[in-house]
Amino acid sequence: MTTLGIIAGSLLSVLTVAHALAVVAFWIRLGRPRIAADQKWQPPAAVILPLRGRDPFLAQSLAALLEQKYPDYLVQVVVDSEEDAAWEDLRLLLEEMSPHRLSVQLLERPGDECSLKVSALLQAMERLDPRFEVVALIDSDVTPHSGWLSDLVAPLADPGVGVSTGQRWFCASARDWGTSARFAWNVGAVVQIWLYGIVWAGSLAMRRSTFSEIGLLEAWRHALSDDGVATRELRRHGRRVSFVPEVLMFNREGISLANFYRWLQRQLIAARPSGPAWRVALLHCLNLLATHILTTVVLAASLATGQWMMLALLAVLWAIYWITCIFWVMLLDHRVRQRLAASGRDLPAAPSGARWRLIPAIVLAHVMYPAAALAASLRRRLSWRGIEYEVLGRDRVRRLNYVPFRAAAGPSRPESVL
Repeated sequence: MTTLGIIAGSLLSVLTVAHALAVVAFWIRLGRPRIAADQKWQPPAAVILPLRGRDPFLAQSLAALLEQKYPDYLVQVVVDSEEDAAWEDLRLLLEEMSPHRLSVQLLERPGDECSLKVSALLQAMERLDPRFEVVALIDSDVTPHSGWLSDLVAPLADPGVGVSTGQRWFCASARDWGTSARFAWNVGAVVQIWLYGIVWAGSLAMRRSTFSEIGLLEAWRHALSDDGVATRELRRHGRRVSFVPEVLMFNREGISLANFYRWLQRQLIAARPSGPAWRVALLHCLNLLATHILTTVVLAASLATGQWMMLALLAVLWAIYWITCIFWVMLLDHRVRQRLAASGRDLPAAPSGARWRLIPAIVLAHVMYPAAALAASLRRRLSWRGIEYEVLGRDRVRRLNYVPFRAAAGPSRPESVL
């Protein structure tokens, strides 16, 4: 038992130190000064927004996209079908604002061997006016600030940068355990994603020429995940990823615990094509699982056999691990909120009582993350906004059905659309 105790204590210590080093490095990265407005490169840009379903804050997102402080850009929206609930917000916007920066098209020929989102991206890319030098992608569940496009495009002035990208930052909750657990999980996930150089297509920009040079459009034709495949192809061609703190996107939606687990599995399945990053993430999950199971077993055995020194030492190390987890989550949330506020974002205050839910939320994230990762490594089917997909391999996916998406989120309870 002494040997197992030493192993458990060593694993806990290594995890605690590794997390601290990663968080501090990310915290420092978040503090780097932003590029001045008069130094930003601003070529003609196209923003592509695929829509399937009506996200809770879609109207605000569309309005914000049309109010970007950028000299020459077009928002290209691709709607899944004529029956889609997203038309409710689109038609209102077209009638009230008559925006000249907005182009809307229907998804006409969705591929059978890629996701509907990827089909929408491919269609938009094929129809873009040649004058656009830069292409930006954005998801429908986030609302950009007025300088989003300018901040996102600026790093591409450096020819050595292949892509500029941000990440999602979820809100905390004082009501929904799923929302709280997703917030806690995402804090750690964002740090890992940054360390591994993974891109997020929900807030991403590339030179148009880069798409052709790395063969991304062809790779997408057999892809479930746009960002996982983009990460792999960019790495394969030696292109540098530029993380832009200004384009971290705040997500205010809620989610139930069961839906969070399903959502997390889908995120991890979509990450498979990213290559080494997926394998490192899976190993990290297994390490978390093994460390905490072993620690629990040794603590219980030490209590049962009266090995008080071992019990006290391991309990202290475990307590330090959990306390530092809470501290890092709070520290990064504060830092990110500061950075987003500096970009002009009006962020909602953390709900009263949300901080008290951090401990169980972090524990839930620790339990659900390894479980979802193990399930994702074995699953071959998943559901994404009402569409069933079969994952046949790293570069093979098959769409199994098609139905228009008609569900709309209730205005009084903004829930994530799955």
